[in-house]
Amino acid sequence: STAIDVVETDGRYHEVFNALVGELLDGLRRFAAVQDSDKGVALDFLAGRIIRWRNCFKLAPEGMGTEKQLGLFGELWVLQSLMDNGIPALESVAGWKGPDRAPQDFQLRGSSVEVKASRQAKPVSVRISSERQLDHSADGPLLLVHCAVDVRNDGSGVSLPAFVERLRDLVGRQSDAGILLHDSLITYGYLDVHAPRYVSAYNVRYVDCFEVSDSFPRIRESDLDEGIGEVSYSLALSACEPHRVDLETAIGRIVGVGA
Repeated sequence: STAIDVVETDGRYHEVFNALVGELLDGLRRFAAVQDSDKGVALDFLAGRIIRWRNCFKLAPEGMGTEKQLGLFGELWVLQSLMDNGIPALESVAGWKGPDRAPQDFQLRGSSVEVKASRQAKPVSVRISSERQLDHSADGPLLLVHCAVDVRNDGSGVSLPAFVERLRDLVGRQSDAGILLHDSLITYGYLDVHAPRYVSAYNVRYVDCFEVSDSFPRIRESDLDEGIGEVSYSLALSACEPHRVDLETAIGRIVGVGA
């Protein structure tokens, strides 16, 4: 037989610990209903969820900070846009790589999308976190999407927890996409138990979308001398105007790759 010992060692996180135990019990109930031939896969799934929770504890044991909340909202807004414009839910959620800290936030059908969300007034600059973030060698487009967001506390707009629930309903909570979305949120650092702390609401004022091509202003890994790495820099979006594209048209090109 297999036994799992889960022990609370810090009472400050009792609420989170209870949520973890509840989720593990739910997983074990599902495991009990799985056919013997599938129990190995189910155990892997359960172990993976434990690892995600452990990593989440390390990242945000008391919840995410304001900038990370804003970043998550921007990525989820683009996730919804991908689904709204024809990419199936499971494929869209599987292509969301932001929780895994991949070079770009979305990677699917040979295309990539890097998302930036900000509260800045124009002129706007965004932070590029590495020399690989705007580097792309696949056949599909690499898009840089900037969401200009108003952050409000007056009841208008949509809160992060409300937007998460909207997406869960959209993909189906018990579907494969819904389960993957739930696990990806945990990996990102979002736990439902922290939802009451996320009181800010968001309004997307406008969205900028640019296609990164050879003449796009950027630093690539191949541009750097040997011994130089982990480069981050500020990119003024005004310098990207020649590369502006319509977001729906750009997503349509990604959709066309799988047509």
